[in-house]
Amino acid sequence: MIEKPVPFTLLLMYQTLDITKISTTTERLQQRIHDRFPESGLLQVARELHTFSEESAARSEFISRPQPLLRIAVGIVIVIAALLLIYGITQVTITRTAFDLDEWMQMTEAALNATVLIGAAIFFRVTMGNRIKRHRALRSLHQLRSISHVIDMHQLTKDPASITKDFGTPASPQRTMTTFELNRYLDYCSELLSLTGQLAAVFSQSINDREVIASANEIESLTTNLARKVWQKIANL
Repeated sequence: MIEKPVPFTLLLMYQTLDITKISTTTERLQQRIHDRFPESGLLQVARELHTFSEESAARSEFISRPQPLLRIAVGIVIVIAALLLIYGITQVTITRTAFDLDEWMQMTEAALNATVLIGAAIFFRVTMGNRIKRHRALRSLHQLRSISHVIDMHQLTKDPASITKDFGTPASPQRTMTTFELNRYLDYCSELLSLTGQLAAVFSQSINDREVIASANEIESLTTNLARKVWQKIANL
């Protein structure tokens, strides 16, 4: 029996992250935390992450799509620079009586300097689009890094040993969670960290840039390590 080939569009569906589905997941997680811990600070973090995921849809789309207006502007600048260079060359006149090796060397050096400067300006304009996209992606990834540390702060005082009677001192924070509630709270922290790492991966797949990919990988490693600490607490419960 001959198997039918899988459509290319279907393959892409399972090879890239869908920001809309991640946003839907963050919304459901936010609602779950609200139902269980309506007055907790973790709920505010979940809301921030959901808001960020909704904004990330437009950000990742901007980063991934080409910028036709910018390319047209760059093309115009290149044409103008080329015309100015050609015009300058055509204005140079050399007569036999005025010909001198030193003057020729000075003229050649000036022409080369002008060519280098024009080339640098063209390169700056050509790479402007990627630099704008890189800046936006890195700024979003910085926000995700901050959210990761905030989530870690919320699970910091959630110690499994706090359910015992002799735990803590008079200066310790008040702990009223049951074993089940503490388990759910830590699990929510783990899910938030996982979603944060997935949002970082969305930006790394939107642009093929080494700095962006390295920053996204750093956040994924950070969230994985933080989630590992959370699961160690859950295992102790």
